[in-house]
Amino acid sequence: MTRIENEVGAERSPTSSEIGEEKLANGLVWLTEKAMSIFPFDQGYALGGPCGYGFTYENDTFSMHRYCWCDREDCPWCGEQNAPNFLHKPSGYSVWWYKWIGRGMTMKGECDDLRAALMECRQSMQADKEAGRELKENEW
Repeated sequence: MTRIENEVGAERSPTSSEIGEEKLANGLVWLTEKAMSIFPFDQGYALGGPCGYGFTYENDTFSMHRYCWCDREDCPWCGEQNAPNFLHKPSGYSVWWYKWIGRGMTMKGECDDLRAALMECRQSMQADKEAGRELKENEW
């Protein structure tokens, strides 16, 4: 991810509002790639490209959920709850997308260092794997 200079010329990681949708989408696709290397699964792909749809996973650090088409009223993603497709729990930063990452994205909240947040998500999955967690079929 890109580094930027702050007001005094020191480099720092960009905040979520500074990086733009394309780089955010690339970061979420990167996180999906890392999930596939930690928990091997075949998600298939089409217009969203490899790793472009995200995956379904939740722990204490983050949650990610692929776009849902079930249209059930009690579904957190399709119903009135409108749960985000990605949530970084420590910051509350949320992202929604339509069908695949990067398409029709909406963001809510602010994450001071998005690169660090995504690394934290990856590290939390690795820790889950080392603790014996496996992905169930309904999680990918």
